[in-house]
Amino acid sequence: MTKVANNLLSYFLSLSILLISLSISGCILNNPAHSPSITGDIEISKDSKGDLCFIPIFSSATFMEEFVDIENINMEYLTISDPNSKGGDRIKINIEPTSNKYFILKNGQKICLNSNNPQLEKTVYTPLDKQALSVSIAGLDDKKEHSIIFYKEFDYPYTPE
Repeated sequence: MTKVANNLLSYFLSLSILLISLSISGCILNNPAHSPSITGDIEISKDSKGDLCFIPIFSSATFMEEFVDIENINMEYLTISDPNSKGGDRIKINIEPTSNKYFILKNGQKICLNSNNPQLEKTVYTPLDKQALSVSIAGLDDKKEHSIIFYKEFDYPYTPE
């Protein structure tokens, strides 16, 4: 090959590597799953029927230890699980949107286990027993820039304080 052909090949190879690197870094930087999550706490209560309800506490939302103001949570799921289980039976109950990718959870809005909300589908993998449990609400922030995980551990059956 001639020197011109070698230089041209080297140029296109370098350009290709640069473009691939930029496209990969763009996917990583623009994907909320590849950055730290917004974290927060969950309030647990019982409604008038005795049903267990969960309310994300928006005022507890932090990102990298700094308060962050969120308008709503684009919820992907609410999961009740056994924090002490290491096997496949860790998840006890999962609640997720029925037809949309997200359920818009507004400030102060609660999700109750037996709410019969047509926008949410509940799957019971294992009935709840007298045990330590955790609840997590996961999704994206209102701008869909950061993942969100609100979390709380509690004893079941739950007794309001």
